[in-house]
Amino acid sequence: MEEKQTKRSKGSGSFRSEQSRLKTSGKSYKTYKKKIIPEKSYPKEQITCKCNLSCKDVSYERKRTLFEKYYAQDNVKTQSTFLMGLISICDVQRRRHGSYEDEQNSRRQATICYSLPDGQGKCVRVCKKTFQNTFDVNDKKVRVLIEKKKMGETCYNDKRTRHAASKFSEADRRLVKDHINMIPREVGHYSRVKSEKEYLSPDLNIHRLFKAFTEIHSDSLVTYKFYRSVFTKDFPNLCFHRPRVDTCSTCDRLHCEVKANIESSQSAKVQLDIHHRKAERAREILKQDTIESQDPESTKCCLSMDLQQLSCYNLGVHIGDTNTAYMCMWHEGVASRGANEIASCLLYIVNRGLTLKKHLVIWCDNCGGQNKNRILLFTLIFLAANGVFETIEQKFLVSGHSFMPCDRDFALIEQRKKVTKAHVPSDLHAIVRSARYTPPFQVIDMIPNGFWDLKRAADEYINTTKLNISKATVITIEATNPAFIKIKTTYSDLQEGVQVNVLKKGRSLDGLRHAIIMKLPSESNVSENKKVSLRSMIPYLQSAEHQRFYKQLLNIEDEGSDEQKNVS
Repeated sequence: MEEKQTKRSKGSGSFRSEQSRLKTSGKSYKTYKKKIIPEKSYPKEQITCKCNLSCKDVSYERKRTLFEKYYAQDNVKTQSTFLMGLISICDVQRRRHGSYEDEQNSRRQATICYSLPDGQGKCVRVCKKTFQNTFDVNDKKVRVLIEKKKMGETCYNDKRTRHAASKFSEADRRLVKDHINMIPREVGHYSRVKSEKEYLSPDLNIHRLFKAFTEIHSDSLVTYKFYRSVFTKDFPNLCFHRPRVDTCSTCDRLHCEVKANIESSQSAKVQLDIHHRKAERAREILKQDTIESQDPESTKCCLSMDLQQLSCYNLGVHIGDTNTAYMCMWHEGVASRGANEIASCLLYIVNRGLTLKKHLVIWCDNCGGQNKNRILLFTLIFLAANGVFETIEQKFLVSGHSFMPCDRDFALIEQRKKVTKAHVPSDLHAIVRSARYTPPFQVIDMIPNGFWDLKRAADEYINTTKLNISKATVITIEATNPAFIKIKTTYSDLQEGVQVNVLKKGRSLDGLRHAIIMKLPSESNVSENKKVSLRSMIPYLQSAEHQRFYKQLLNIEDEGSDEQKNVS
């Protein structure tokens, strides 16, 4: 089960709230960029201004009292409104002659008067310097309050609201909700605990839902952010179900009966509840046995066993020129995963018109059984000899440090597999295709009899005993003389490399060029023990197509075909 992640709005959260509280109360706080702002300081006892106003008539104790009352307010609005009440806008009493003729051209159109309450019901006029020193406020704060006073405001209102009117109407919200409601959902049935949670298909997410929404309502102005907001706020009990790999057959069967609303559905509900109680008790006993077996003085040994699954193989070929990735996929019922299969996949991709360029560079890891062997080497020689490429370089990464673009492609596939369930190899093909948006992975289904017996041809034409291929870092093949292989054991440009003739005696280059390569016979590599496990799984597959696949794989005749035979 995947819990929904709600995006925290800007300005919310414990850090922002604490920062705002400290700032309002005049305490020291830390900004978002880790800068420490010092706390507000009490007014200075010594009066430094030289004005003719009544700054000296306000006692130091009174200034401290005003300072404490100001920062005791719980919000900025109350504090700013208090200061605005101590500021008044007056007409200019006396003008000095400047460079203007009309008074309207003067920069000074009003006189700003500042005052402080003396504690006896009167206000004493003070200068701006004393006013700022009393409350420890800066020039910008005072300037903002003056501008608001000039506009006729008597109460401070912060226009930086977090609750601005939405540009989307209720009709837009209703449109999004209708789209989400039309997506099929289900409730959990693997536990007897009743929950209000509903689950969407595990291969979906909010991005995919929004993409489907835009395809249906292409003229709508709804954004992804608004769509996500509606999903998270209006559907709190709706989430995406993580696929269960090893599901309970009894739970699946009884749940299907309950959903079918047949006569036995009520009985199925009771059986499902009893089954859940048994499962909970079994887990408790398993946990207890495991704890007891870990006791140093215990004589109990706790083992766990499970059935096997069908192995599926995927050879990734990433084209660096175009960022295209080919995924050659097959399962163990079709072929194994040896050098013949790897070379056949490469040959298949090249024959599809991989590129028009004549210089091919292949990077791969140091796996000897798949990439670093004479079978793949023969395939490259065969391509160069037939003029497909003028030069071919096969380069190997250092063992343990073989991080290639293919690994990033596989990571995307693994990420997609976490939210999608596969029952048959064709389901895996769909997962791989949808793992990347642009450009999507190109899936090649390697069917039976789609592999070549390149090992037999390599045994017939080349000899690599003197090549020392296991220590090679770079192998170069040129179309002008493909039988002579240039091999290097370092990555240094100073090493020229050694040329070795790999063509067997009595064999000609023309014969290699026209070598007849036979098809590799298709044979199942599924072990007998695994066949038993797969056979026991078939009755619990809900899709008839999935059942048909495993029956064909295991050579099990369909019951329907037997009935037809009996009728005939």
